Amino acid sequence: MTYFKPFKVTFRKERDYTMAKNNYLEPYKTTLATRVDKALQQSLKNENIKSRFRVFGIRPLNHVAMVENFGPK
Repeated sequence: MTYFKPFKVTFRKERDYTMAKNNYLEPYKTTLATRVDKALQQSLKNENIKSRFRVFGIRPLNHVAMVENFGPK
């Protein structure tokens, strides 16, 4: 799905970098796990998350506006 795009792009770059560094041999699972971790750290940034919200047309709730319009719980 498109909300995973920042992760997929970053992970593919990390995977390709690892393979190029190792003469294009398939990386070990442990190596891929570290690359997944690095890709997640790079892709789960505020600007990427906000961008995905905008792409899908989802706006985060404004708590103050909700309380003003509907009252506290």
